[in-house]
Amino acid sequence: MKTAGYLRVSTDGQVGENRYGLASQRADIERYARREGHEIVAWFSDEGISGGTVDRPGLMDLISHGAAGEFQGMLIAKMDRLSRDLMMQLWIEKELLKADVEILSASELFCGQDPANVLFRQIIGAFAQFEKARITERPSGGRKQKASRGGHAGGAAAMGYKATRGAKALEFDTEMSRRSSGCSPSVRSGRVYPSGR
Repeated sequence: MKTAGYLRVSTDGQVGENRYGLASQRADIERYARREGHEIVAWFSDEGISGGTVDRPGLMDLISHGAAGEFQGMLIAKMDRLSRDLMMQLWIEKELLKADVEILSASELFCGQDPANVLFRQIIGAFAQFEKARITERPSGGRKQKASRGGHAGGAAAMGYKATRGAKALEFDTEMSRRSSGCSPSVRSGRVYPSGR
């Protein structure tokens, strides 16, 4: 069967020659294709893009080329590389099925449209969505706890302040204050007023 390989990593930190994510996925897909006798005729990838969005250029290109009849299968390393949102996974599957393109996972062997395989793919999709929500929840809980103790909970520092790695709170940036156009912070209100006020 003619197939297209699809690779996806969520963060820019997983992209690059010395990163394992894309190379590992590609190796898994190539191994699966050799074992199953599939020919990979094209590769598509989305680098540094969440599986929680369908706004992915590589995925949209794959769907378009599949609709043009260039291949009959889409190879992925794992179902969560396709999507981390069950409704999106189902939409992607339907779009590919309209073009007679089957999704094949190197890790989960639930291909085909019989009821049991469809159910297992949907269960895997539900777990991928659950895992994404849990991953999002973990840092959020830590930030809330840090803020409750009076610490800077992350994000960009407000203008005129700087965040120092490992420091509990933001620090006033005296250098930026000197460079500013004659403004100085008011300790009373936290607002910035022109000098002399």
